[in-house]
Amino acid sequence: MILVFIEHKNCVLNKTSLEAIVAAQSIGKDLGVGVTAVIPCDKDCSLAQEIADYAIDKVIVAKSEKLATYTPDGYADAWEQVIEASKPQYVVMSHTYQVRDFAPKVAARLGREVVGDCIRYRNEGGNLVPCQREIEIGFRLRVIHFVQIGRFNGSTE
Repeated sequence: MILVFIEHKNCVLNKTSLEAIVAAQSIGKDLGVGVTAVIPCDKDCSLAQEIADYAIDKVIVAKSEKLATYTPDGYADAWEQVIEASKPQYVVMSHTYQVRDFAPKVAARLGREVVGDCIRYRNEGGNLVPCQREIEIGFRLRVIHFVQIGRFNGSTE
């Protein structure tokens, strides 16, 4: 399974999350695994149904009072719990300041790598090989800070 981070503010979607969804769906198709979206929020988020409409296998609203206002510790705590509970093969997040703020903390807690500025990937026998700004990285990863804005078309048309 692939987890995809849905970034929002007060349940209003950050459009870069659509690019992350497209990237996760592409990887999921190549690897033959499903995609689960995770929305960090302090309440039942109306965004869940909107995200489900993008052909996502499952949508999780990670609810916690700590998520009412963004803090890197609150988001890292929530993501660590979701990742530990679901054991995804990969985690896909868009390339935003918020993700760059908390994703390294999550990766360090889990003893995993974060790869930023990825612009594409290759599937080599079921192993994902991400590419960063034309530099190829040839080792298997578990946590990926993945999508550079503008590299995957997030339009719904």
